[in-house]
Amino acid sequence: MLTVSSDEIRCRVEKLRRQFQTSDPFILCRQLDVQLKGVNFGETEHSIKAMTTVIFRIRMIQYNSNLPRTLLTFILAHELGHILLHSREIKTFQETETTLYETNRLETEANRFAAELLLGDSASFYREMQDSDYTLFQIAAVHHVPYDFLAYKLQMMEEEGYPVPELPAEPDSRCLGGDLGLPDCYGFYEE
Repeated sequence: MLTVSSDEIRCRVEKLRRQFQTSDPFILCRQLDVQLKGVNFGETEHSIKAMTTVIFRIRMIQYNSNLPRTLLTFILAHELGHILLHSREIKTFQETETTLYETNRLETEANRFAAELLLGDSASFYREMQDSDYTLFQIAAVHHVPYDFLAYKLQMMEEEGYPVPELPAEPDSRCLGGDLGLPDCYGFYEE
């Protein structure tokens, strides 16, 4: 069970958009005084993509400097979700062992935040989908997000009452844990 509702995520994202006039996670990090630091965490499938730390009220996202820009955009949006939704839990998470259930909950909430931030408000997104003949995977590709982010957005839209298409696959809370490139599972190919 999620502890941060879809409504709360939508409200927080809309407040950010209004306050800073952007959905760009790079600009939002700068405006919110979140430090960004590129670190060479390696180039293998199991390499760390990013991690968020809060030490003495200093918020920092350390990201893998080997990430392509497109992938880094949604990685930062996801990590920003952790900062804005889980600021109290980050320290506890870093200091203690956390259950798989708790990890999945935190990852799902951060993914939903990133999907809402990167895919825009539901009414506009719904109109765009209605005017398109694209598959869900093609829509994800057009927006440069993994399919799983689109699936999270559609789940949230369904909770709002929008008639959304049936998902070919449920989103995976660990969707950002794979290959450092942009494999087919993200719904698009390397540029």
